[in-house]
This record gives sequence, C-alpha cells and structure tokens, in this order.
Amino acid sequence: MDISSLDWAIPSFQQARELKLINTRELFESIEHVIEASDYDKSIKVHSDAYLNNLSCYSSVEIFIIHEELINHAYNQNKQKCHDVLDALFLHLDTKKIKNNLDIKYFGNAFDQNIDHYFNNIMSSSHKESYEDKYRNQRLFITPPSLSDYENTVTICELTLNNIEENIPELYKEINGLIDNIVIIESNGVNAGSYLNALGTFIMRTFKPESEHWTRILEHIVHESAHNLLYHIWYQEPLITDDDGLYYTPFRLDHRPLSGVYHAMYVLARTIFAFDMLLQNSVIREVEIKSHYNEANNNTPFKDKFFQTVKVIESSRKMTSFGNKLLDDCIQLVDGCESNF
Repeated sequence: MDISSLDWAIPSFQQARELKLINTRELFESIEHVIEASDYDKSIKVHSDAYLNNLSCYSSVEIFIIHEELINHAYNQNKQKCHDVLDALFLHLDTKKIKNNLDIKYFGNAFDQNIDHYFNNIMSSSHKESYEDKYRNQRLFITPPSLSDYENTVTICELTLNNIEENIPELYKEINGLIDNIVIIESNGVNAGSYLNALGTFIMRTFKPESEHWTRILEHIVHESAHNLLYHIWYQEPLITDDDGLYYTPFRLDHRPLSGVYHAMYVLARTIFAFDMLLQNSVIREVEIKSHYNEANNNTPFKDKFFQTVKVIESSRKMTSFGNKLLDDCIQLVDGCESNF
C-alpha cells in the first residue's frame, strides 16, 4: 500500500481498513518483541494471526491501549510489570468477543478492569500534556455520567450515525472500520477527545437536550474519527519535517505544535465536508451548526478557520511532500463544498 500516493481527504473505507491492518500488525510485532525480551512464557502468534485475518470482527483498541502500558514498563526495564500487563493482554485475547458495529460505552466500565486502568493512564498523561489538567484556566474533571444522561446520549449517537449512513455512506463505513467504541463521559471542559495511543476509541461528553442540537454529536463523531485516521496515517508517513516551535490555532487559547495545527486542518476539512453533505440533503440547517471545539471562543466560520490553519501550515515551510499533497487534497475537498458556514 503506497500511503503517500493516495487521497486521504475524501473518506475511503478500503484505504482506512488496509492502513489499520498495517498498524495493528506492527503493534503485534512490537508486543512479540517485548515478550521475547522480557522472557515471558507465551507466544502471541496464534492470537495475532486470528486478529489480523479477521480484523473487522474484533475490537483492536484494547491492543493499542495495552501496548502503550507495556512499552512504558519495557522502557523502564521493569520485567515484572511487563509480565503483569502481558497477563492482562492474554486474558483479553482469550475472552475476546465478536463485535458488531461500533459500541457506545459508559466511562468507567468501557473495558475490562485492567484495560480501563491503562486507558485512564493514557487519558491522564494526554490531558496533562495538552491542557496541564485545566480548561479555560479551570481544573478539569472527567467522571462517569448519570445513567439517564448516558442512555439519552446513546440514543442521539445512534440517530447521528444513522444520518451519516443514509447521507454519507462511505464515511459511515470508514468510521465503523476505524472506531470500535465511543466512551461517554461527564466533564466541565472536555467535550470530546482522541488519543494517539488508544486508536479505535474516543471520549465524548453527554448530550444536553435542553441546550444543544444533535449536530454537536455529529461534529464530534466526524472530528474524532478524523483524528484517529490521521494518527494512523502519521504512524506510517511523516507529514512535517519537524515539530519544533509553537503556532497559532483557531481552536485553542495557547499556541500549539505544528502537528496540532495540521490535525486541526484535517479534522476541519472532514467536518466541513460532512456538514455540507447534510446541508445539501436538507437534513440540517446552517443555523444548527456550531463549533464545540472552541476553547478560544472564536466565532469565525468553519471555512475561515480551515484556511487559517492552511496559512499557518504553509508559512511554516515544514511539510514533507506527502504533507503538501494531503494539504492540497483537503483544500480541494473544502473548495468543493457548496456551503459557506
């Protein structure tokens, strides 16, 4: 698969599935290396073959989560901790179930106990790095939602996914191929979030029917799925030559590394495309579109934000040839959208 020659701006289930397979295979190879280096007494080959031959049948996010915990202990040369994580891995592999479409999970009970703990480690580390555990200078919290709020959010998620399937079927297939589950949270600042080392999932705050429109959920599903896909791409092909320095981004109060600006560009392109498709099919109205990634309280229209990120990326002069190609493909995707919201 020549990743750098393909158009990753427009949704493609087949491309996303092949890329996910490549990255999952490399993940299992990395785990096998740690197994050998730590003198663990089992081989993962039988399980990895079953996964890779039937990837669409199994959830892979748990493998990404466990791998991150395992690599951290391997880096610290803690053999016993590596064995503990490998025990949790084989327990998961021995009890894995066939999955259907993407699941909508309750925070705190989204995974088995050990994997939930590892996932929380990833979340905590990411939020400290990105936000210093604060949002708009307030202490961040993430907690399990009330059962009624969770159930209502599940209903809205299913409605939203149905609308995507009916109006943008290729995007729906791609999302289902990339995302194993959505984890519903309650929070005072986090609306949604994805994690480089937990590909296949994202967290999302509960839906508030008294003050929000379901297009908020649409934005999150498209936006976070796009983050997941770009992370998969970036594992295989660099998009920028280095990530030194900080740059303006229309979403945030602080400046961000160029990789963050590139992610903002990409998810904006995908979000504009999805909103435009539903607008053209009269499923939503422009008045119902609002950004829910807006720590900076920036009311600039979506397309203007997109071209702001384009300008920052181009002026950095740090793109690889593939980074330039993907940027051009995203510009073409957005230019082809009829709406101006």
